[in-house]
Amino acid sequence: MRYSWLVASLLSLTIASTSFAQSDADKALARQLGAEGQEALDRGDHKTAEERFKRADQLYHAPTLVLGIARSQAAGKHYLAAQETYNKIIREGAGANSSGAFLKAVDDARTEVEKVASKLGGVVINVSRNGADKVDVTIDQDRISEAAIGLRRPIDPGKHNIRATAAGYRTFSQDIEISEGGSRSVDINLEKDTGPVAAVTPPVTKTTTQTTTTTTAPPKDNGLTTPPPPETKSSGGLSGQKLGAIAAWGVGGAGLVVGIVGGIIASGKHSDLKDVCAAGVDNCPATIPPGQPDAGTKTQDKIDSMHSAATLSTIGFIVAGVGAAGGAVLWFTAPKESKAPTTGFIRPYVGFGSLGAVGQF
Repeated sequence: MRYSWLVASLLSLTIASTSFAQSDADKALARQLGAEGQEALDRGDHKTAEERFKRADQLYHAPTLVLGIARSQAAGKHYLAAQETYNKIIREGAGANSSGAFLKAVDDARTEVEKVASKLGGVVINVSRNGADKVDVTIDQDRISEAAIGLRRPIDPGKHNIRATAAGYRTFSQDIEISEGGSRSVDINLEKDTGPVAAVTPPVTKTTTQTTTTTTAPPKDNGLTTPPPPETKSSGGLSGQKLGAIAAWGVGGAGLVVGIVGGIIASGKHSDLKDVCAAGVDNCPATIPPGQPDAGTKTQDKIDSMHSAATLSTIGFIVAGVGAAGGAVLWFTAPKESKAPTTGFIRPYVGFGSLGAVGQF
């Protein structure tokens, strides 16, 4: 446990402050919170550590406790906040009559602030207004002043969202990731909002089978009339089973088209990912790096799109196989039909994400 600096700082809290008149109970509680903060920091719980040190400093303001806050922020990789906290210690100093622990805390702040500064990232945001009067730019929902546009802005490493809005223009949004000590440049090119684009919905084909029934009144039974023989219906032309075979082949053909198209799309997307994911699809970076097509786009979106196309292709080929086999069975097991022409029809169709056949007979 690293308590050497903390023990001296907590002992120093027993010295009366010239600017505040804390009670003995406040000082005792501040010592307790400071000890709890150091214990949390030693076990890697930087959130609890920061909370304990901040509450202790509110009870008894001391550079040793503020140093604990800065170290907790740095441990959580909140380097920007840690840098400001370290600088606060340096600006305030320890005072002429301060204890050795307070003086050491100021010296430690001067040393550690340099390490934190080296880990800070940077982002440069450039905006092409394209006639917009006022543009609101935010980083992780924090508004950026127009004075900072085009300048390197300090930022914590990690993932961030850049967003820009303007009246009459489409909203710009881009996710970026900053490495420790790294920098990124984001170019915002506002596009005028021309209104929503109407979605194109494929027409729905409805099949209606019309049946005409003719009713003939039976002759009056006088005891001499022989009832007519039962009516015999003729299938006329192709039998229903063979029409079903044609329908199955139509669906199979549509499935084959879907399978081929899906395979081509999946192959193209896989080829694009090979250029980005040199170490394999499972080891892709979070976003497509600069210099590649669709730079800044999430690679997971590309991977999901590739898998969707491959799945659609597989389903298409399965439907093609089932349709071909089913059609063959129906055709070759159908009974012989009469030569009379048929007025029935059957027509396969292919829609976005669907395939089938419609008919009337």
